[in-house]
Amino acid sequence: MGRFIFVELEDIESNQIIRTLSLLVNFATTFATTFN
Repeated sequence: MGRFIFVELEDIESNQIIRTLSLLVNFATTFATTFN
């Protein structure tokens, strides 16, 4: 199963970037697991 990673940073822009990357990683992990 994919994992959601939530990182809290003071910088809102950096926080948004990290959340977006985390969602992409979660999607990629789920995709890889499904078609592994």
